[in-house]
Amino acid sequence: MSEEQEKFEGWAKLELLGHRVIYGRLSEQEIAGRGFIRVDVPGANGNGDDLTQFYSPSAIYCISPVSEDIGRKMSSQYGSAPVSPYEMPKLTDERRSVRHEEEDEEGMF
Repeated sequence: MSEEQEKFEGWAKLELLGHRVIYGRLSEQEIAGRGFIRVDVPGANGNGDDLTQFYSPSAIYCISPVSEDIGRKMSSQYGSAPVSPYEMPKLTDERRSVRHEEEDEEGMF
């Protein structure tokens, strides 16, 4: 293998361990001296906002290149939110718990 390797950059279907599928524009990016796959997902979750996520190559099961047209159409069908609605109640409950603990401590003195 030559020292100079061709870097992949383009639209693809990204299959991750855990049966998660993401469509988006893939590129390679180095963070803290380590190589990551950067995925730019257009219009994530139908709200019009783009989303960027980074994945370690060891978390990837398969990369299937697709056309930009297919990548854009399919990205709207697969959720890629960084936080799911199921995590939000947990986050809210944790904040309430911390706030109540602080109030209890203040009330003791």
